[in-house]
Amino acid sequence: MNGKTERTAVTKSQVKLIHAITGAMGLTEFHYRLRLRRSFGVFSSKELTRGEAATLINELKKEAFSLGVWHEPGRKAKVFDKLEGRPGFATAAQLGCIDAIWQRVARAPAGRKDTALRTFLQKVAGVSDLRFLTRAQASNVICILERMKKPRREKPQIPAEGCL
Repeated sequence: MNGKTERTAVTKSQVKLIHAITGAMGLTEFHYRLRLRRSFGVFSSKELTRGEAATLINELKKEAFSLGVWHEPGRKAKVFDKLEGRPGFATAAQLGCIDAIWQRVARAPAGRKDTALRTFLQKVAGVSDLRFLTRAQASNVICILERMKKPRREKPQIPAEGCL
């Protein structure tokens, strides 16, 4: 040995998670690289050790949680599970579907997506929040959001049965 301690390299999954969180936060490339340099003395997440990557991931998650742009897998599903079983109202699966699609199609800044969703719901369904959607309204909202996912240059298609 040459006297240096061996550094355990960052994993590919850690690098992917770092990029996913910084993307959700809308962190610019400049600010991302600046943070890596100031906090860990590196220019790329691939230069981090596993421990440094874990530290960075925890810090990023805390910030992203506080901005409302990140949640652990299944975390929001549990929120919607509380709304399951209400006669006539949307199911937890429908609400989760709406939330997931909205996170992909919304153009609002990361911290304002929930407010933008409520405004969207008021316009298309006449309700102020997801929890007030009926099953039929939820189905219609899902159809509208599915159409929003398609590229804009595509010709409009006849809606699938059940979509109003």
